[in-house]
Amino acid sequence: MRRRLVLATGAALVAAAALQLGAGPAEPLPTLHNAADWAGSGPDAAWLDRGTVPGAGVHRGLVARALLDLRALTRPNGAVAAGPSGPWAYAWPRDNAFVAVAYAVSGHPDDAWRTLQFFVGTQRDDGDFEARYRLDGSGVPDNRPRQTDGAGWLLWAIDTVRRETGQSVPADLRTLRDRAVARVVALTAGGRRLPPASPDYWEVPERRVTLATVAPLAAGLEAAARTHAAEGDAERSAAIAAAAARLRGVTSWGSLPEKVLPDGRPAGPAPLAWTAALFVLIEAELAAL
Repeated sequence: MRRRLVLATGAALVAAAALQLGAGPAEPLPTLHNAADWAGSGPDAAWLDRGTVPGAGVHRGLVARALLDLRALTRPNGAVAAGPSGPWAYAWPRDNAFVAVAYAVSGHPDDAWRTLQFFVGTQRDDGDFEARYRLDGSGVPDNRPRQTDGAGWLLWAIDTVRRETGQSVPADLRTLRDRAVARVVALTAGGRRLPPASPDYWEVPERRVTLATVAPLAAGLEAAARTHAAEGDAERSAAIAAAAARLRGVTSWGSLPEKVLPDGRPAGPAPLAWTAALFVLIEAELAAL
C-alpha cells in the first residue's frame, strides 16, 4: 500500500511539473513493432513494395525496418514523432526534414511532400519555426526557445525531395520556402553576418552561435537557390546563392570550426578533425545512394 502511495504521489508530482513547464497533456504515442515477421505481410509490406529499399544484403533488411519505423512514426497530417516515447513524441523541423528525404530516396514521394507540408500551417508570421510542435499541429508543447537551424533544414529537404522525385515543389511549399528564405536573409543581413546564438540539435542554451546552426542555414539558402533556378527564376536564384556564399565566407579561419563567435572568429579548433571527417564520410555515403 505504501509503495502504491509513493508511486501515485510521484506520478502526480511529475504531472504537476509538466503542467508548470507548459508541456500540457501527453499525446498518444506511436506504436513500433519488433516481431521477426512484422514486415512480412499486410499494409506495411505493400507500402514497401510501392517504393524501393536502398541497400543490399544484410543492410537491406535493416533499411526496410528503418523505413517501417519512419512510417509508424508519421501521422496522416505529415507530422513525424521524433521518437515513440513521451519526451520525443513531437515534430521537430529537422527530424521531419530528414524523414522527408528518406521517403524521397526510397520511392515514396507523396509521403515525402506530406512530411514537409505539415509545417505550412505551423510557420510563424516572420517565416521562422518553433523548436517543435504537437503532432496534431495545434501548437507547441512548451515554451522552449526557437531553434534557428529548422528553417535551413526544411529548405534543404524541399530541394532534395524535388531532385530525388523529379517533381515540382508544391505551391504551398513554395510559399513556405520564400518566407523561410526571407527570414534567414534577415537574420544574417543577406549573409554578411552570423545569425544570433540559438539552441541547435543539442537543445541546450548557447551563448555563441554554433556550426550546427550556421551550416544548415547556408545549405538551406543554397538549396532554395537551386529550386528557384529549376523554376526558371534565374534572378532570384542568383540573389539567394550570393547570400549563401557570403554567409559561408563569414568564417575564414579553418574550413569547419566547432563553433564561431558572432563576428565570425572561430571559438574552437579549426579545422576540427572529426567534423571534417564526418562531412567527407557523409558525402561519400550520399554519393553512393
